Amino acid sequence: LVPGGQWATNVKPQFESRENRTYSTFQAIVYRTQVVAGINYFIKVCIVEHL
Repeated sequence: LVPGGQWATNVKPQFESRENRTYSTFQAIVYRTQVVAGINYFIKVCIVEHL
């Protein structure tokens, strides 16, 4: 696992759309990749729901 970097910025709009909610805090804590027939990305994020 390595530090999260910019992954959260790219994933946040997709996640919010899928969950039909908005989040004020969406920060990647760690991420890792897995190479198979492509690349899988596993991202652990800290979220705070915007009320």
